[in-house]
Amino acid sequence: IKFYSLRQKQVGRGHTYGVAESLRGVLNYIDGLGLEEKAYTIERKTTFISNVNYDQENDLYRIIFKSASSGYRSDLRDIRTLVGRTNPKNISEGEEEMTHAILKFESNDCLFLLETNGKGVGIKKIVNYFKYIYNNHKHNLGEDLPNLLFKDWIVAHENLQEVLSSLNRVKTASVFVEKSVLGSDAFNFSERTQNVKDIIELKVSADYRKDIKAFAVETVNNFLAGTTTVVNKIRIEGTDENNANSIIDTELLQKMESLVVEVNNSTGEVSSVDILNKLENLL
Repeated sequence: IKFYSLRQKQVGRGHTYGVAESLRGVLNYIDGLGLEEKAYTIERKTTFISNVNYDQENDLYRIIFKSASSGYRSDLRDIRTLVGRTNPKNISEGEEEMTHAILKFESNDCLFLLETNGKGVGIKKIVNYFKYIYNNHKHNLGEDLPNLLFKDWIVAHENLQEVLSSLNRVKTASVFVEKSVLGSDAFNFSERTQNVKDIIELKVSADYRKDIKAFAVETVNNFLAGTTTVVNKIRIEGTDENNANSIIDTELLQKMESLVVEVNNSTGEVSSVDILNKLENLL
């Protein structure tokens, strides 16, 4: 299970859009769509939300994504006997995959717990799915619904600060931020940043044989506390107590949990009720 935070994206100087209100509107709207209207297809993989249930008391959504890849139909082979047979499925069909998620609304962002099992859909495709539904149905979503503009951010593991404190010296700290900071009061660059990547890297280096550990600690603490909304990730390079090179990347130290869930022995699919209950218990 991977932990993400879906936060509002800043557009221009001080202008932000509320993610929570937009996602509520989109999810409630998706629940009333027909199957074909829910579908989002890219690179031969079709994704849609098959179930979305809102828990008003806890202000969270239980979501089941279903997906399938089509356009490929090779013969089937029994791994026990190695005997093959013709695949009976149509070329437009694919094996169904399920991905379970919990979306919990908080004050400034949305906590998103996502099942990761090597199949199904990942966070990037889910973010694109929400944006696809919004962009293609916004005429039906109502004029008062805020624009759906947000970023998926990781939730770092709790021991990130402990790992950082174990470093003997910090040489460089790279802070990856949204390009909107270029137009902020700090930089006051022009608004002509259309061809600039959405995420830019600000690299801080220590003087020769000097240390910037204090800077790195403060930057990480602010990142974990959520006091900055434009920092996407942090990468720190330094040396440990043995003077060996060490790298800390918040993207690699993402908070993750493993769950033991019930599985249908005849299909190999996990129990949706069981995994959603256990996902909710992680909150």
